[in-house]
Amino acid sequence: MVLSVAYASQDEEYSSFFSQLDENMKNSLHAEGEIENYASGELIIPAGEVSGKLYVLLEGIAKVSRHEQKKHLTLAVLRSGDMFGELSMINGQPTSADIVAMDGCVVLAIRRSKIYALMQSSPAFMNLFLETLSHRTRQVIENVCAMALEDVYGRLKRTLIMLANNNGTRRQIEGVTHAELAEMVGASREMVSIILKELKMGDYIRVDGRVITLLKDFPEKR
Repeated sequence: MVLSVAYASQDEEYSSFFSQLDENMKNSLHAEGEIENYASGELIIPAGEVSGKLYVLLEGIAKVSRHEQKKHLTLAVLRSGDMFGELSMINGQPTSADIVAMDGCVVLAIRRSKIYALMQSSPAFMNLFLETLSHRTRQVIENVCAMALEDVYGRLKRTLIMLANNNGTRRQIEGVTHAELAEMVGASREMVSIILKELKMGDYIRVDGRVITLLKDFPEKR
């Protein structure tokens, strides 16, 4: 069984945490943090770890996933500029999900003490941090509702638009396989492939290898 709760909404322009910082604050984070590199498929943070750090994905794509017996939950796809690990950093509790690199990833890791010092010295940084947490909470609630109320086509449409928005182009999705899309929408790979084929035949999308391009607005119903 696979389920998903993705962070970003299909209906709003997406701006990452890091992209909204001014250059001085970006430089401060770089100065206080450490650069880490991960290959495709490598664990960035394993579930159950207490790292005491805030992480910022500088390059690449990663996914937040959780495994319990035969259930597999894909909670989010992280793109360049996204922060993660913030809840464990704040409360000191073990992380509840794996963060896995989907391709080569460059990550900036900053210790909790450094983040708290930046919050004290910069109210703007603290406000953006809190706004990002609030945004994620709201989107998790919205996407849980969507998972409960929409059919597979509706969930896939929502996920494709969300991924395109996260990529900054609002049109292209790179590096996500049919199997990974199936994990995100709680459906079989076969069903996702069938719907993608129908969208391709209707000239709603173009597929070039592992790149999906959204060509026009999707139909309301399949």
